[in-house]
Amino acid sequence: MAMMTAQEAREFLTGFDHGSHPLAVEYLNVALDRLLVTMDLVPNMDSGARVLELGATPYFMTSLLLHHFPYQLELANEPGREKYDGGTVRLTNRGRGLDYSFQYKGFNIETDRFPYDDGSFDMVLYCEMIEHLMHDPSHSLYEIHRVLKPGGYLLLSTPNPFRYTNYLRFLAGTNIYPPFSGYGPYSRHNREFSAAELRLLLKQSNFEIETLITAHDPAYDHPKRLDGAMRWLHRRGFFREKMDVIHLRARAKERPIYRYPPELYLDVHAFQRIVNDNIEMGVNDEAQLGTGFYKLECWPPHVRWTERKAKAKLLASGHKLLGLRFYSGPKELARRVAGTVVVNGVDNRFDVGAGEWAELRFPVPEPGTGHVDVELKLDQSWVPWEVLGMSDTRPLGVAVQRLWLE
Repeated sequence: MAMMTAQEAREFLTGFDHGSHPLAVEYLNVALDRLLVTMDLVPNMDSGARVLELGATPYFMTSLLLHHFPYQLELANEPGREKYDGGTVRLTNRGRGLDYSFQYKGFNIETDRFPYDDGSFDMVLYCEMIEHLMHDPSHSLYEIHRVLKPGGYLLLSTPNPFRYTNYLRFLAGTNIYPPFSGYGPYSRHNREFSAAELRLLLKQSNFEIETLITAHDPAYDHPKRLDGAMRWLHRRGFFREKMDVIHLRARAKERPIYRYPPELYLDVHAFQRIVNDNIEMGVNDEAQLGTGFYKLECWPPHVRWTERKAKAKLLASGHKLLGLRFYSGPKELARRVAGTVVVNGVDNRFDVGAGEWAELRFPVPEPGTGHVDVELKLDQSWVPWEVLGMSDTRPLGVAVQRLWLE
C-alpha cells in the first residue's frame, strides 16, 4: 500500500474522534511531517509481526500503522496519576467505518522494567521520547533491546540539537534551551542528543544502526530568507546532519547490555543496574561497578585500575565462587602485592607477585543468592610518577579485567 500524502494523512487522522479535538489538531500540525518520515522507515515484516509503540498518545502513529501494515500493535504510555498500570483506549473513525480498542500499559521507561517478556517484539517505536528523559536513557535502550527479538528493529526520532536554526539563534543571542512546561518535568525537552551521541549510545547498547538521517520539518521556526537555500543544499548532500529532526532505524544485536559512556554520563558508579553475574571491562562494566575504579583503558585487554579500595556488585543465583582476574602492577614495585577481597562481608586474603596477571577464586558465603557485594582492599597503593617516573600521579591498586561468579 502506498504511503499517504501529507494532506491525505491529515484528513485521515482528523477523521478519528480523538483526532478532531483542538489540542490534538494543534499537536498534529507540529508532528505530521516527522510522523510521515518515520512511516517511511518502517520495515516490511511478516504479517502479524508484533510491534510495541512507546508513548503512543495521541495515537496518530498508531492509526497510521494500523492503516498501512498488518502488524499486531501493543501500546504503552507514561503512567498517569490515576492509572499507573495502564488503561483502555478506543480509536473510532466513523467516516471510514474504523473502530479499534486497545489495552495500553503504563510505566516509566527510564526507571521501570518493561512489563513484557524477553524477545516479545519484532519492532519497537521510540519516537520523540528520549529527549524528555531526565536521568537514564541507557535503561530504556537496555529494556527495548531485551524485549526485542534477535535482529528486531528500533525506530527512533528526536529533535536535533545541531539543527542549523539553533546556530542562528545562538548568534542572535537567543537561548537555545527548550522552555519549561506546566505539565511537569517530563513534558519538556531535558536533553537533546546529537547524531554522534546517538551513534555512541546505540552502539554501546548493542544496536547496529541501519539508517540515520536528519530531516527538514516545517513545524520548526525557520528564517524565510535562508530556508529555501538550506533545503536546496541539504538535498544536494550538504548539512547532512544539520536539519531539524534525527530519524534512525537500528537492529538489536546479540544480548542487551547496560553501558554508561563517560562522554554522556557523570557519576557513573551511581547508575547501578545489577543484571549480570559477571563484569568484563569494556563490555558491561559501568552499571555494576561502584566507587574506586578509574576510567577504562585498553592495552589490550580492557582494564580499569582501582584505587586502594574499590567496590562492585554482581547478580547471583546459587553461585558458589567469585572469580577475579587482574594485573598486579609493574615489576618495578619490587614487592609483593597483597590485600583483601571482601565477598558479602567475608574477608579473603591474597598475595601475588608484582608484574603478574593473577586469576583468583573465593567462596561466596551462603545463601549465595541475590546480589553479591565485592570490595577489593589493597594493603598499599602505588603512584606511577614515583615508581616509573611517569606524569601520572594517581594512587593505584591493581588493574582489573574481569569479575565473575561460577
